[in-house]
Amino acid sequence: MDMELSLQYCMNSTFNQSTRAECCDAVMEDMWRMVRGENLTLGTGGGGGDSDLQQQIKSPYYNMTNLRDTNFSIPVYGYVTPFLLIITFFTNVVVVAVLSRPHMRSPSNFILCAMAVSDLCTLGIPVPMFVYQYTLGFHRNPVPCYLAVLDMIMTDILPTICHSASIWLTLMLAVQRYIYVCHPGKARIWCTIPRVTFGTAVIYTVSASYNLPRLFQNTVESAVAPWECQMVNQCSVELKKWAYSYLPVFFWFRIVCVNVLPCVLLVLLNSFLVKSLKEAQANRKRLFRERKQESSKQRDNNCTTMMLVAVVFVFLAVELPLACALVIFIIQQTWGVDIIPENIMHILILFSNLCIALSYSIYFPIYCSMSRQFRETFKELFIRAKQFTQDTRNGVRVGSKRRRTQLRNGGGCSENGTVFISTADNDDETFNRTVVAQVSGDTPANSDEGPAKENEAKESETLL
Repeated sequence: MDMELSLQYCMNSTFNQSTRAECCDAVMEDMWRMVRGENLTLGTGGGGGDSDLQQQIKSPYYNMTNLRDTNFSIPVYGYVTPFLLIITFFTNVVVVAVLSRPHMRSPSNFILCAMAVSDLCTLGIPVPMFVYQYTLGFHRNPVPCYLAVLDMIMTDILPTICHSASIWLTLMLAVQRYIYVCHPGKARIWCTIPRVTFGTAVIYTVSASYNLPRLFQNTVESAVAPWECQMVNQCSVELKKWAYSYLPVFFWFRIVCVNVLPCVLLVLLNSFLVKSLKEAQANRKRLFRERKQESSKQRDNNCTTMMLVAVVFVFLAVELPLACALVIFIIQQTWGVDIIPENIMHILILFSNLCIALSYSIYFPIYCSMSRQFRETFKELFIRAKQFTQDTRNGVRVGSKRRRTQLRNGGGCSENGTVFISTADNDDETFNRTVVAQVSGDTPANSDEGPAKENEAKESETLL
């Protein structure tokens, strides 16, 4: 039976609409194979069962419907993920706005800002393509080459770069906090803003470098191919020869260095931090009896450590399932063993990614509930913005209605014109140094007020 008769048979048969379309696709695929001089797949001209037709017309062309299971991709990527992006956008923008304030400047806050930006990019970059494919329903249509390349970049390569950076930034945050708690003498050397900035730049560079070859791993060609009983322009995507050697290395590096090893190190570091918190709680009563002010300082330190432990705990809760799923998937692909069916594995990875996306908006409530200074800065920035004024010179706040640091002996601006000046140091915590300046009036040289003023000028630490 020739191809024209086969096509007429498909169109005039009693098949349902779906089977008729598959029959036409199979016939026209054979027509295309004849043009290319390849062996036919249809054989007797169509009319086989539905599963046979589906097996025959597995297209070598880029098809978004074939890439992902639409039963789960449409609700998850088309509706849930865009909604999560809206929430994450507002929460992470607020986090960056609060932590980037001058008086909040510290190495830990710098890392938290970078994490918020990375998480927002991880979720935000693929959403426009998801909306186009699954919300608007264009995943059923033929894909031109420019859209196929854009889909690979926006839904795979760039999110992987941002997510890898976020994982390593979380590890750097835990290492930094471990140094502060367990090796405080080395904190002023290793935990500074210049070193943290350099480390963040290295993390983003490495994240981009190991993903960069993936931009060139495919040969992309435009071709005319059958689609729903028509010949239309589609995109043929094939791996280059060197990619068959590169991809196993890429996936094993990602599994070991991005997913598994950071999670193991974070578990260990978190256990050390939790142990230190328990020891601090045991010493709290003794510190309170001996030096009340130092006990308050230690309590703030513990709150900061507890907050960072909570951040790492949320991170591990959503990253460990994905790491386990990816390890099983790579083992199956490398050695050909059948541990979990491939369709089930893709569903597990999809919902693991959904849990990670859900976690991006959880960090903001953690900061608000466990950090007093974050709450106060948030209120000043968004709620009481009209209640204080700011001097634009040298970033100094003068005469603020709400003082950021209370003097040990109490009191505000004195009658003779005392001014409180707030600056920030580059330590892990944000140090608000209270300097007392006499604007008017002279103090006698032998007055007893000198030591008192020195005690009032003693620096007080305000943690994140």
